[in-house]
Amino acid sequence: MRDKRDADLLAGEMRPGRRLLIIGGGYIGLEAAAVARNLGLEVTLIEMADRILQRVAAKETADVMRAIHEKHGAVIRERPA
Repeated sequence: MRDKRDADLLAGEMRPGRRLLIIGGGYIGLEAAAVARNLGLEVTLIEMADRILQRVAAKETADVMRAIHEKHGAVIRERPA
């Protein structure tokens, strides 16, 4: 997702019961996951690093964010350490 146009195009496809695969566990990917879950989509987020938010937040912050997203039904897959 690069700009508002991308968000607008995606918004038209986000309907309950659909599935969304998000590539990238940064803040934008996590926010997209949260919005999609709130709209009733099944969400899987994949991160190529060994944890989400690796470049921008401490491990403890990433752990809290992962737990929140998983509690709300998102599936998060990170590269095994």
